[in-house]
Amino acid sequence: MAKILIVDDEEAVRNMVKKMLSMAGYDTVCAKDGNEAIRLWGQENPDLILLDIIMPEKDGLETVIEIRKKASDTRIIAYTGGGPFSPDELLSTAKLLGCCSVLSKPLRSDELISAVQEALES
Repeated sequence: MAKILIVDDEEAVRNMVKKMLSMAGYDTVCAKDGNEAIRLWGQENPDLILLDIIMPEKDGLETVIEIRKKASDTRIIAYTGGGPFSPDELLSTAKLLGCCSVLSKPLRSDELISAVQEALES
């Protein structure tokens, strides 16, 4: 069973994503920001990281950059609703930084599971 690290500053979103992935048979671990994600990534060695871009402390793009410096082959899916920024620009930047897939909020279960399956198969 694949292990997925879910990183989102919103507890309700983390719980929703965790439930969707658990129902699809995935093992999950959650982090509330980029700093906690980096720590858990080193401890848990997940198969995939599912990462919100807009977060306090260390945002998703900073987290991707830090992980890429340490392990360029880590599979990451980034997502955002954009907040005060253009979601398209943020998602394009995430793709340029090496995310294997990008999604827009609100996350749809079928879209999320499909992106996760595709990322894990690549």
